[in-house]
Amino acid sequence: MNKHFCMVVVTLFLASIFNNWLFGAETNGGIKPLNVNLSNNTDTALVKNLRAHAYKKWDLDEINIDKDTLKFVSPDDFFYYPFGKYSNVQAFALHNQIWGRPVIKTYTRPDETKLYIFTHLNSSLSVLRNPETGLIELFNARIANKDVRFVQPIAVGMDELNFLQIFFKGITQSSINGIKMVKVESAITGIWNRYFFTNDRLDHVTFDTDYVFK
Repeated sequence: MNKHFCMVVVTLFLASIFNNWLFGAETNGGIKPLNVNLSNNTDTALVKNLRAHAYKKWDLDEINIDKDTLKFVSPDDFFYYPFGKYSNVQAFALHNQIWGRPVIKTYTRPDETKLYIFTHLNSSLSVLRNPETGLIELFNARIANKDVRFVQPIAVGMDELNFLQIFFKGITQSSINGIKMVKVESAITGIWNRYFFTNDRLDHVTFDTDYVFK
């Protein structure tokens, strides 16, 4: 009886060690949490941790922290075409009806270009048709209203934690303290996305490009 009891105890002990080794370090559905504070921009391990926790689908590069700003570069189409890809302004307006009719401005330099300016409450955006790609592209935008929708599940007013969880695995509330802006540069070319946060909520979004017209 004693021998049998000892064997049971040893078996349970070894099983416990195995389970701790296999599962003990993981939480949140098997994802090891990102236990670093994003506001600590002097921690070189921080950037390594962020890279390790980034979802591969976004192909994030040049991840960096500058004071209260998280920066990275991505070639994903979303950061260049946040409202979708369209071959003409009519198609853009049809799928983004919240904006209504645009005001059209014509520039002659460097080439004749029509800029279509849309407004909605406190939000505005300007688009143009790129003759090289044949697609509608952003010139600039400022999005400050909750009912404006992107092709990704991002909207003004959303929780900062939920926003970052779109791009990084294992992000926790304590790990994003101090981040007031997320700046994303499109690797396609010349467009910068800036997501501004106030009280842990997405306050507004801006898009800027390097287009210059006269």
